[in-house]
Amino acid sequence: MRALFLVTGSLEEFRAKGVAGTIEERDEGGRLSRVVTAHLSRSGARDLELSSRHRVLDLPIASSFASRPLAFLRALRHIVRVARSERVDLIRATDPYAALLAMPAAAILRIPWCLSLHADFDLVRARGGSPVLWGSRALTNAAERAAISRAPLILAISTAVARYARRHGALAARLRLIPHGVDTSLFGGSAPDGFLEGRGLSGRAVVSFVGRLDPEKDVDVLPELAARLAAEEPSAVVVVVGDGAMRGWLDEARRERALGDHLLLAGRQTRNEVAAWRAASAVNLCGLGDLSLIEAAASGRPVVAVDVGSAREIIVPERTGLLAAPGDPAAIARAVVRLLRDPDLSRRLGETARADVLARHTLAAASARRIACYEELLGSAARA
Repeated sequence: MRALFLVTGSLEEFRAKGVAGTIEERDEGGRLSRVVTAHLSRSGARDLELSSRHRVLDLPIASSFASRPLAFLRALRHIVRVARSERVDLIRATDPYAALLAMPAAAILRIPWCLSLHADFDLVRARGGSPVLWGSRALTNAAERAAISRAPLILAISTAVARYARRHGALAARLRLIPHGVDTSLFGGSAPDGFLEGRGLSGRAVVSFVGRLDPEKDVDVLPELAARLAAEEPSAVVVVVGDGAMRGWLDEARRERALGDHLLLAGRQTRNEVAAWRAASAVNLCGLGDLSLIEAAASGRPVVAVDVGSAREIIVPERTGLLAAPGDPAAIARAVVRLLRDPDLSRRLGETARADVLARHTLAAASARRIACYEELLGSAARA
């Protein structure tokens, strides 16, 4: 089985999100013989052979391709050419905007396609995130509805995301719930010897925030959180792992509030380094985003999550972690301080969260569900 993935945004943008490592997981443990990921990029062209199974392309397609007929046709022709040369069996669009190209490409090639949804874009926009196509929410909603209502199969990562799909016209019979799986061998071990000491954090209680530094992720609460923790638990330090649009704002806020070593910006890290930060943390703090939250839970360290989106599908309050109201640094600080002062609670929540991930969120379980969807698509196409 050979698959083409269409992804909005460049490979570099994907890396900035901290999820580029998941590209090599797309072969589903070798059950896909070839995976081609085409990033619909605003930057230059790129063509990489990551391995015998994985090819990654940046296609220099303007972000306005959907509103400009000639740009749209050029993009479509390029994608069809790649799909034919790779002899792909199916196309998977990873958001509604990539689906605008997946639909006609699949029709031309006479192969099936599906749509995977990793976010409730209504919620993302409401929290200050993107995307808004062509400067119009109405047109964005129309584009999303066109893609979602026509998708033969929709792979939603949570019931919250499935509800978003239903609001935009998805038929219940076409929805498949497939929560993220994570590499539990990577997340769940101990930090390397001397990890914190080598970063000047010996004896500090690390409260890590791992994720893209964008408005929808509750990044704006971090300076006030750090200030509150500095007053209540002076050994605590908020370590921000990641990059994004709010990096400059966060750095400026750190300087203006004289937070010194109570708020550290570690920048973009490799997946191994992210796993080490998770393991070395006294508390893992999570904003909006299922994958980051599941990785935090898999670490075996206690989690405080913002109560938004799909958080309650992953964290059961007082059993697998603590939840705090979004945009409320005081509530987040109370939850963090509670864990820092109660080692038994921290240990119990961390152990229970990891056990839950092992039961529900392994790579193997998620892979088996996706393969079943691909086989369903191909079977339906063969019968048509």
